[in-house]
Amino acid sequence: MKIRALSAKTREHQTTAGAIPNQWTFEKVTSAGNTQMKALTDLVKSLVKTMEEQKHSHANQIQTLLTQIKTLKIQLTEVSTQVADLREEVRTQVASIQTSSPSRSCAEVARTPPNSTPSNVRTLTSVGTIPSTMTDTLYCTTETSRLSVDEIGSLHLTNSS
Repeated sequence: MKIRALSAKTREHQTTAGAIPNQWTFEKVTSAGNTQMKALTDLVKSLVKTMEEQKHSHANQIQTLLTQIKTLKIQLTEVSTQVADLREEVRTQVASIQTSSPSRSCAEVARTPPNSTPSNVRTLTSVGTIPSTMTDTLYCTTETSRLSVDEIGSLHLTNSS
């Protein structure tokens, strides 16, 4: 019994003696944990704030891009309208050229007597003006594919106006 009593006293002494350093260790760990927790909380708050700023920045960029897209769509519509108008104008001009008086062929020009004036030749008063259509001017093409080089060199082109 005596041994048991001594043994119990020793355990009791170890428990009370060991409790004080363990309590300091617990407080130090708790204090260090609180400091780390505060640092992590501050870091999370900072990250959330940065994410909110980026969110607003991205929203502004998206709004700017949407405005630019709307402007480009309007410009594209205007250009498409202009192209359609120009296409119609060209079609009208081509149709008027095709329906105006037919051009004379080279054979018809060649058969015309030298002193005769064809009906679609410009007069002297219209020399300084621009022709109203392409048919106001005579064109003559001479086919020379079957001529030799010497024969081509001996050709003389004249202006009969």
